[in-house]
This record gives sequence, structure tokens and C-alpha cells, in this order.
Amino acid sequence: MISETLRLFGTFCSYRLSFQIYNLLRQTLLIALVVALVLVSTNVKSDELVVLEPTGNAELDEFLRNSLTLPLLLTQPDLSKKELSFEIAAEGIKLKRLLNTRGYLSARVEVEGSGTAEDPLRFQPKLGKLCKIGWIKIEGIQTQVSQELAQSLRSLIVTQTGQIATSETLDKLRDGVRSKLRDASFGKASVLFPELIIEPVTRTVGVRITVQSGEPVTLGQTFFHGSFRMNDADLASLIPFNPGEAYSPELIKALQSSLENANLFRSVRITLGDKPNETGVTDIFVKVTDKPLDIVELARNSSFGTQLIILTMLMIIVMESVRTTPFWSNTLLRRTLQLVSFSMIGATVPVIIARLMSFLP
Repeated sequence: MISETLRLFGTFCSYRLSFQIYNLLRQTLLIALVVALVLVSTNVKSDELVVLEPTGNAELDEFLRNSLTLPLLLTQPDLSKKELSFEIAAEGIKLKRLLNTRGYLSARVEVEGSGTAEDPLRFQPKLGKLCKIGWIKIEGIQTQVSQELAQSLRSLIVTQTGQIATSETLDKLRDGVRSKLRDASFGKASVLFPELIIEPVTRTVGVRITVQSGEPVTLGQTFFHGSFRMNDADLASLIPFNPGEAYSPELIKALQSSLENANLFRSVRITLGDKPNETGVTDIFVKVTDKPLDIVELARNSSFGTQLIILTMLMIIVMESVRTTPFWSNTLLRRTLQLVSFSMIGATVPVIIARLMSFLP
């Protein structure tokens, strides 16, 4: 009777467990099916609702297609084309600006369609012709420039004229003007983003660059802060130029290299004064952070420190070995070993700490 009852109970438990596993598998499959249907329907709607007409340039088409964000909005069923009119217009403007960065400055993007599966939105890029730089004019330099700077700027203009007016070309032109001004002692020079004047007849673009150069900068005093090991006289000996010299990026780089090569500082940061004084003199401010340990001194004492650590470990081993023998009962021997061991440990601790600090950033 008892065995029959146990058999029936086992059968019931097995059936109940199998039923629970079945329900769990069924629910998992249903959830996976729903997710798959949602993903598939979303992809289909995205492809159906927005179409980007080809431009004839496969690379450009891929570039524009990867920039589309509107399909993600149109897949929401509670949003109509009218409700997304602003987003649609913004999408067209974005595509136009992307074409501008590739040199199609007269490009436009037309939009047709209602945004449904039957009548999808169609973005039609009209590229026009690639625009080349026809002329370059630099304005805003308020002081007389040297013949060398004028020749350098003319050479840059000649080099960039005739190039396709892409965003990369314009950035290179702007950076080139700023670099040449700073090389010519205009340390605070800034260059505004170029103004473009499209010439539709010649299919070229004029570039007007506005410069805020200020007066030429002369280097004044150099002030250091942050070092606890070096005094002002020691730091001044590392400056590779004299006050009154004309500013140039090379002098600042030389100062940076001089300080770094001294192998005394963990970090060096150099800045110019916010504004030159009325005579065009600007001071230099250098923030340094000392290294935790003088690396030269560490290298000099490296072998001694290693030997001291080894001898200390051996001394501890000897003392512990003697502790297990009858000799440990000898008071003079015991106190001598303890005194020597503790002295060596005290001398080793600073060496170990110094070694650890030398690895800190």
C-alpha cells in the first residue's frame, strides 16, 4: 500500500513538473515570436516609409543613408507626416549641409511623398557642381606685418586656391592661417570660420577669412608654481630664452622640452597670460608637479637599497632559525639578534616606501 502511494505521488510530481516546463517553453517561444515580429515590422516600415534617391555616387549615397534618422520616427504609428513636418524639414536641411561639407555648396534636397507604405517620403538630393575655391581674402590684421609673414600667407593662399571647397579643405586653410600668424609672434591670434561667397556663373566660391590677431606678443617674465623641491633660481636656469624675445611656438616648445628633460617633474603645463599689456608683453605661467622621488638619486642608491633589503630578509631568517634552538635562551645573543634585525628593518622601510612612490603617477 505504501509503495503504491509513493509510486502515484512520483507520477503526479513528474507530470506536474513536465507541465510547468511545457508552459515555460511555450511562454518563451511566444515572447521571442512577438519580439521578432516587432523587429521585422519595424525594419519593413523603415525601408518602406523613407526612400533616399540615389545621387549616382555610391560612396556619397552610403554616407547620406547612414545619416538618416527620420525612419526611426516614422515607424511610430501615432505620428503622422503633419506632426513630423518640422523633423522632415530638419532632415532635408541636415542632408543639404552634409552635401555642402563634401564641396557641393549649391546642393539642395527636395522632399516628396506622404510618408506611407503606398507613398513613401522621397528625399531627392540635387548635387549641382562641385565648387572650387576661386579666391581667398584675409581681413582683420590691424598691424603692419613683416615681409616674411606676408609672403607666407600669400604662399598659403596660392596653395589652397583651386582646391574643392570641402569642410576639410576649409579647416586646413583656417588652421594654416592661424599657425602662420602665431609663428610670426601673434600668440593670441584667432581665426573665425570662413565666410563663403558662391559665384554661380563660374561655379567657384570665394573665401573671406576674418582674423583677430591683436598686437605681436613679446615674452615677459616666466612664473613657476607647484614645485616644493626647486627654488626660483634653479627653475629660471632651465628657461631657454630671455625676457623681451618675440613670441613663437618654438620657444614655448623649447621650454616644455627643457623642463621635461630635467627629469624632475611628473607633469608640466605652460600657459600665456590672458591678455598682453599695453606694450604687447605677456607673461608665461608654468605649473609643475614634482616627481615623488628624485629618480637620479634613486638610481644612484638602487644597488645599495636592493642589498639592504636582501640582508634584512636574511637577518630575519637567521633570527627565526635561532629562535627554535636552545641558543635562544642566551640573553646576550637574543638581544643582539633582535637589535640588529629591528635596526635593519627600520633602515629598509624608507627604501621600500621610496621604491613604491617612484611608481606612482
